[in-house]
Amino acid sequence: MSATGTDKSRGDAAPRVNSRRAIARSTRVAANMRVAPARAPARVVARDARRARRTKARRALERGRSESGFDARATRRATIGDDAARARVEDAMRAARATRASRWLDARNARDGSSATTRGTRTRASDARTTSVRNEDVEAMEGEDASAVVVDDGANGDAGASEASTSESVDEEAEGREAKKSTADRGLGQRRALSAETRSRPFVPLKGEVLHIAWYREYDETGKFTREEGLAYRECIEQLLAHYTMPKELVEETLDGIERGWSDVTLNLGSGFNLRMQRHTEFETITLSGPGNMKASLGTRITPWQWLLPHDWLADIPGKVFLVNHAVFRQLSQPSRSEEPTLKELNAIRKALGSTLYEDKVNASMDEEDAVLEWDAGSLVGCGIGDGSRMFANYELDDSGAMTTLVVVPPGDSTFIRAGRQLQRFFALEQYRLMILQRLPMAKSKFPLLAGLNERYEMLSRELRRSKATARGHKDQQEFVTQITELEQAITQLVTRTKLVALTTASYLEIIELRLAEASFTRLGYEIRFLPLFVKKRIDPAVSTIYAVAEQAKILSDALERTTSLVQASVEVRLQRINERIATYGLLFTIVSVLVSFTTSIQPNGSLHWLFVLVKAKFFSCVAFGAKLCASGP
Repeated sequence: MSATGTDKSRGDAAPRVNSRRAIARSTRVAANMRVAPARAPARVVARDARRARRTKARRALERGRSESGFDARATRRATIGDDAARARVEDAMRAARATRASRWLDARNARDGSSATTRGTRTRASDARTTSVRNEDVEAMEGEDASAVVVDDGANGDAGASEASTSESVDEEAEGREAKKSTADRGLGQRRALSAETRSRPFVPLKGEVLHIAWYREYDETGKFTREEGLAYRECIEQLLAHYTMPKELVEETLDGIERGWSDVTLNLGSGFNLRMQRHTEFETITLSGPGNMKASLGTRITPWQWLLPHDWLADIPGKVFLVNHAVFRQLSQPSRSEEPTLKELNAIRKALGSTLYEDKVNASMDEEDAVLEWDAGSLVGCGIGDGSRMFANYELDDSGAMTTLVVVPPGDSTFIRAGRQLQRFFALEQYRLMILQRLPMAKSKFPLLAGLNERYEMLSRELRRSKATARGHKDQQEFVTQITELEQAITQLVTRTKLVALTTASYLEIIELRLAEASFTRLGYEIRFLPLFVKKRIDPAVSTIYAVAEQAKILSDALERTTSLVQASVEVRLQRINERIATYGLLFTIVSVLVSFTTSIQPNGSLHWLFVLVKAKFFSCVAFGAKLCASGP
């Protein structure tokens, strides 16, 4: 071997010698700390460690060959030549050995207790017999790691076991990570989403003055949230922030959420005002809540609501506003003596709500206390909402198209909180009631279309009764089927639309009934209309009309389906008869063609003439033989 090769081999062996020295040093330190030796002999431990390393290296080699398609052993030998990489590996192994030895020492001392002194003496005696560590060729061991060190038979088994356990710990950590990935809880995200949906849209605390606005969405009919819609909503909210004292920089994250399509957003507008924005499938809502003047007297007129919004803000909303409800809380100084309001209280409530009928009566009589209450066509309704609180709503819209609600609460914070929740239920009732009423004109517009389709169906039915389908010509039959197909397509489209409207109406009606059941409103006497009955009385006819249109369309579709089935049956019978005739004619034609072919083939120039001659000769010979037999008889 040349000098260069010798120097190179010495350079490669130097880190291993240093590693062995570090192992021997750590062994002596452990002996000085009275570390107990392994129970198994050192030779057995070293032998098991070598076998474990060889087995693991062989498996790694086979895995590398099967996965990457090249010799993993050659790659490992090339890696051995990298001194820097080998040094990093050895440093990592030394740190791992030191950590493992420290842990093993703590566990051993805690387990052995009082016998640590005796075992420490044995350890020092065993370390005194430790011999030098010899080198083994790393390349001779197939697939073995370059940083592995082989301990002689007489060496202490703790060092070899430490190396083997270090590599095993690395493999165990890798396997643990893989097992953790494979056993990851894939349903965690779904559970969190379901939990968030369960806790969504809670009741929020309200204050003395509330403005609730709802509008239809106009961007995407499929219900998907578009970027244009998000930008429009963000611009509207920024205008509200500019109208109040809250800088938009402080709520930039919430504005980004509104632009991305958050379904429930709460904002602090400053000066004691809050904003809640909720997104539904067909409409959007916002609820503004401010301090108001709860200590005002019961008859104090409610101030206009326009000051709560920027100028012409409703015109900039991306949709058609169908509900504006201005609600005000008035807290009494002492609880009411009776659950039913007195005539004076009702007069004060009408004055506060600004009813035009009340103003006319007062102006006519010039005496507020003597004004006779003649309730108009259901403009003012009321109900008890629990804990002595009462709610009154004026369905007569003001000049800007908003209804007014007055909530009278007795003293106490708990009653005010419950009254706020009841008011939010009332807002839900109103928006779903108007969503149902919005479908009523659509359903009524289907009556002329239903009448026209019904007339066309009657004409087709009469034509079908006059002449049987089997007696019609081909062109007449095709025209009849075409008319039925066009009528069926029109009726199917109408059934689909009316059925969807009826389904959404049923779902909204169910929500209204649920909110009414939750609210448990009570009647405030018979001088004022009861809110639940008022709501049901207005939506029941609309729901019945919507259901009637859907049912009529379904009946017409079923009748046309039966007619189509009859026509198809007639056509099938006719086709069957035609097929039978074709089969009969085909059989006759086959027989005639066979006879003609046979006659042609037995002619003198035919292919079967010889057969004809043979049969003819045989026939005549048989006749002659029969005649001979007859002549020779008695």
